Amino acid sequence: MDTASANERLRESYDGLSASALSLKIADQLKDLENYEKQITSVEAEISEIQTTHWQFGLELSEKSKKDLDLLRDKLQQIKENQDIDFSVLKNQVIQLGVLFLQSGKSTEDFARKLKLMGVDSKLINEALAELPNKLKNTTKETKTAEQAVLDLKAQEALTKNQMI
Repeated sequence: MDTASANERLRESYDGLSASALSLKIADQLKDLENYEKQITSVEAEISEIQTTHWQFGLELSEKSKKDLDLLRDKLQQIKENQDIDFSVLKNQVIQLGVLFLQSGKSTEDFARKLKLMGVDSKLINEALAELPNKLKNTTKETKTAEQAVLDLKAQEALTKNQMI
């Protein structure tokens, strides 16, 4: 996975998705994060193999081995950067799911239980629970702002209509 597509996922909006649709996205995101762990382990094993082989025989690293190590370290760094971005994507998804749960009258305990069943780790669950009050407050502000904009638009339309008569 490249960094551009990871960044694109980070900008994705989850507004309008149902809790079940968002749950499926979270499940997919968890699989992606597991895949990153496998990739990291694989690249680290390749690095270790090159280093160990030379060290074991008391050999100096060849230019080719140095180049290979450099490329592998760059690859490892990119995988880790993408993993960090996709973890942020997961966190955004989890928080949005929490908003949906609370807006539908479910408790934070129901939300935490759902996340545990999905395989979300307790640290992320606690972070999401801590951020939910602010997210709900912001969502409420955005809703009120949108409602006011609609009222302003209706008033402007009525004024324009009256001026035409």
